[in-house]
Amino acid sequence: MNSEILRYVLIVVITMIIAVIFQLKTHLLITECCFKLYKVKYIGFLFRAFQGKSPSTHGLIFPMLYIQAQGYIIGILNIGFALINSYFEFVDYKFVFTTLAWSAMYQYVSAAIITVITEVISKKREKMPKYQAKIKREKKRRNKFYKYGDDNYFK
Repeated sequence: MNSEILRYVLIVVITMIIAVIFQLKTHLLITECCFKLYKVKYIGFLFRAFQGKSPSTHGLIFPMLYIQAQGYIIGILNIGFALINSYFEFVDYKFVFTTLAWSAMYQYVSAAIITVITEVISKKREKMPKYQAKIKREKKRRNKFYKYGDDNYFK
């Protein structure tokens, strides 16, 4: 029984952190200036923006917010399913484990698809004149901080 619960918890944790892992290097692929930033105020401690920035002060683009919220929702549903099944024993342990594993795989695949689509949209928007001015301002500001040695600005 204890090993079953440990396996359930492991898969649920993996499901919930997939979104955060996906965002470690996506700032290199996605130009954040090409999207509207949404600030998450009250539950901002649950989410992370690009490069580990705070979503309550910096903001978070909608596709990454969706991926992280989806991870939490799937994780909570998995916890409920595992707890109810361990108490009432509706189905076999292997079925529960398989269901949790497939939900983690679904989260991984959907996060990958959303990231690729966001990257393609970002590359298309970079060529639009409306966003080129924003990108130039951001690069100019970034170079200014790098020139004066303030590397902590982007962390």
